[in-house]
Amino acid sequence: MISWQNDSRLRTKEYADRIRRSTSIVTAKVERWGELSERFYQDIQPTIVDVSEKIAETHNIQQANRMLYRGCMDAESKSSQRIVDEQLQVSYMELYGYVPELQPVFDKTIREIKDAEAKSHEELMDRLQEMARSKDIRALSTSPEIGNPMRFKITDSRKALAAKIQETTGPLRSKMLQLIQLSDDQLADASKRTIEIKRIIAESQ
Repeated sequence: MISWQNDSRLRTKEYADRIRRSTSIVTAKVERWGELSERFYQDIQPTIVDVSEKIAETHNIQQANRMLYRGCMDAESKSSQRIVDEQLQVSYMELYGYVPELQPVFDKTIREIKDAEAKSHEELMDRLQEMARSKDIRALSTSPEIGNPMRFKITDSRKALAAKIQETTGPLRSKMLQLIQLSDDQLADASKRTIEIKRIIAESQ
């Protein structure tokens, strides 16, 4: 009887730990989205150098704008590919098998992050193109003088998006943490797990 009880407790703990591990993986990948977003702003820095040098040399706004557009589109493509490579949606599939109730929360979080990213990138590109066309910018004579205001704008955009992503992922992070902290018995028992996850979701609404 003692041996059977020990085996039962061990199986319960192993099952609960699988759920905790799956939850931790999804949480880490959602957190990593913020880190990946930073790379977009790094990727467009070489383009800013090229654009500022082109304006300083030729004051040709059309060429500079084309360079700026191509550079931003290339950085956007790389950013999207990084998210695909992260396989965030795939990583959630295992957790979905344990707590399907979290699916709407997960989907809402991902949708809001994507929307915030797209808005940030679009607004930044528009602003950079406006700056490149500006008479004040074109009146400057050196590449650093032209490029620095653009870099300041990129920094502001990066910080704003980072704060938005942190705010957006907060509710999901909180629910994931509460899920991890449930007892082995609460996690391993399907009916108890369902009750607890519904309670966790309801508390934040």
